Amino acid sequence: MELIFEIIWVIVVEVFGKYVTDSITKDAMVILKRSKFMESFFSVIGYIIFGSIVGYVSMLVFPNFLLKNHSLQIANLVFIPIISALIICFVGNWRKKLPLFKIEFEIFISAYVFAFAVSLIRYCFLDVTKPFW
Repeated sequence: MELIFEIIWVIVVEVFGKYVTDSITKDAMVILKRSKFMESFFSVIGYIIFGSIVGYVSMLVFPNFLLKNHSLQIANLVFIPIISALIICFVGNWRKKLPLFKIEFEIFISAYVFAFAVSLIRYCFLDVTKPFW
């Protein structure tokens, strides 16, 4: 039960955080519209920063791992960002009324970077034996 709850919690936090981050970075990108490379570079940096912030805030809500097994924690770090990125792509396609299984690479990568930053912060700073602060 803890495994299912942690998976659902992390996915919900990452999907919600990604959409909040999207709204903030789109406004910033209007200012920084110099080149496609610069736009992509600053987008990735922004997703890493905001993903780290969301990861930290999620540690305030759940200050300990719900998964005590180290192997499951590694699997959570590796697979949950992929699942979250796919869900974000599906929701984006559903909102744009596009075919659900058409995945745009740029959206997938930005969603994956954000979700991985959230998971990495939680993995690095949460310890089952001591509080993170």
